[in-house]
Amino acid sequence: MKISKIYSNDKRMKPLHFNSGFNVIFGDVEKSSEDDHEHNLGKSTLVDIIDFLLLKKGGSKNKLFKYKKSLKDWCFYIELELNDGRYLTIRRSVDVP
Repeated sequence: MKISKIYSNDKRMKPLHFNSGFNVIFGDVEKSSEDDHEHNLGKSTLVDIIDFLLLKKGGSKNKLFKYKKSLKDWCFYIELELNDGRYLTIRRSVDVP
């Protein structure tokens, strides 16, 4: 089983497509300003989303539940490629996990 794609019903989150093989989460800033740097791009939040989509219980350490009011209309999806070549999609909302 491997992750194929992660996406949301909210257009502000761009779909993430995973390659077969090794994938890297890399933060890079094209335009420099005081507020933009590699430490504030959502890499850790992506890990929280993956944990959440793989059915981890929410808690105070998960940023998604810290901002539950802001994310109440968001649904996240993870598309998994199974070992037999079929795909499984898991849908989860922060409001009703």
